[in-house]
Amino acid sequence: MQENRLEMDARVSEEIKKRTEIKEKYAKLLAEKQFAGEVSNFIFEGSYSVSGRSPRVAYGTREVFTRYTTYFGVLEITKTANTYDLKWSINSSQKPQIHVGTGIKVGNILSAVFTESNDSPKGKWYGIVSYEVVNDEILRGVWTGIGDDVKAYEELRKLNLASA
Repeated sequence: MQENRLEMDARVSEEIKKRTEIKEKYAKLLAEKQFAGEVSNFIFEGSYSVSGRSPRVAYGTREVFTRYTTYFGVLEITKTANTYDLKWSINSSQKPQIHVGTGIKVGNILSAVFTESNDSPKGKWYGIVSYEVVNDEILRGVWTGIGDDVKAYEELRKLNLASA
C-alpha cells in the first residue's frame, strides 16, 4: 500500500514538472511574440462570405443523419462594448434563413449562441458556433443545435467591401 502511494506521488510530481515546463515554454514564446502573432489581434468585425455543410436532421432531436446539405450566405459581425453581434443571411436549398447571435472572443476563437430571427413553426431553435482564425481572411467554424448530437461545419471568407 505504501509503495503504491509512493509511485503515485512520483507520477504526480513528474506530471507537475512537465506542465510547469510547458507553461514556461509558452510564457517565453508569448514574451517573444512568436506565439501570440497577429492572429490573437484578429479583428472579427466585418462582412463574410459563408459556405457550410449542415446535417440533414430534425433539429432538436438526436436522429441519425445520412448526408449533409450545402449552404451559402453572408455573415455580418459587429463589435459591441464587450461582445459581438452576429447576423447570418443563409440561402439554403430549403428556404432563406436569417439567424442572429451574440458572441465572445477568447484568443483567436469567436464563439456565439444563435437562433432563427423568425419564429419557426416548431418553436424557437438555438445553436452554438465557434470560429477559429485560419489566417487574416479565413475563419473555420463548427456548430451544433442545442439538443442535437451532430456537428456541422462552415468556413467564412472576410469580404473586402472597400475594393468591391
